[in-house]
Amino acid sequence: MRFFLFCRLFAFLTGLIFVLPVQSLFAQKLTTSVLSEPVFSQEISISKSSEAPFSEPLTSESLFLEPFLTESHTQELLSFRMSGLSGLSGLSGLSGFSGLNGLSGLQTQSGFAFISSAILPGSAQLANGKIGRGILYLAIEAGAIALHADQQSKARKKEREYETYANSNWSVVKYARWLVGYHDYHNLSNSRLEELRNLVRNVNPQFSIDVDWQAIPISLLRDVERNTLYVYGTQRGLNNFSHVMPDYGSQQYYELISKYYQYGSGWKDFPETKFVLPWNGSEMSDQFYLGRDRAEAFN
Repeated sequence: MRFFLFCRLFAFLTGLIFVLPVQSLFAQKLTTSVLSEPVFSQEISISKSSEAPFSEPLTSESLFLEPFLTESHTQELLSFRMSGLSGLSGLSGLSGFSGLNGLSGLQTQSGFAFISSAILPGSAQLANGKIGRGILYLAIEAGAIALHADQQSKARKKEREYETYANSNWSVVKYARWLVGYHDYHNLSNSRLEELRNLVRNVNPQFSIDVDWQAIPISLLRDVERNTLYVYGTQRGLNNFSHVMPDYGSQQYYELISKYYQYGSGWKDFPETKFVLPWNGSEMSDQFYLGRDRAEAFN
């Protein structure tokens, strides 16, 4: 989500800085080019008012011989050119204007308008003179980005609050000590259990990440977990623990300690002598469920 927000914001700012000026320049160049483009090989009949009728139709060559035109011809030519692009609709049959029938700014440039609108919604409308609609689309886009950024900021704040809560109330030492007692209570064998037992025998949980994580080698803890049979209630399961301890500080670490029951024993208020884990998690501690609720608040 953060990557998406960055990309959308980058596109919005890029479009604001580059697309609108380029579109306006392109429209201006295109209009100038169209109005000055020569017309070849066909006649143009331009009606004249009753006061000064043309004695003969204007040819395409005569349009560009203004110094030699009569005053009435000049007035007709000026009127024609002042009509702008709207006058081009009557020139669709001329080879010099083929493909320009109905041209209005960049509206007919559908590919260019589509790309610019994808980068910056409303830019095509603004370039075509539809100011109200363009501003509306820009405002909607800006509002959506601002809302998304605000939601992301709130989610990140809740995430930091949960991490602080977990760091103060969950201990890898307590979990490791419980794991040893769990094996003893259910009479489970494990090739590396004694190594872990010797490490935690005289170590008490401090609920300090700087102290507790220095006391337990993560590789040893993971080896013990991989070979620990899951016992739920009075029934021995057919599978070992489903997860091993992730690296401290990772997203998965904070997710697992308040999601899977095997890690419920690491919370400060979990009884040290409780080695039976009900399948439905009914005997997890209050801090476990509070951690779960806090994690769900930003996911």
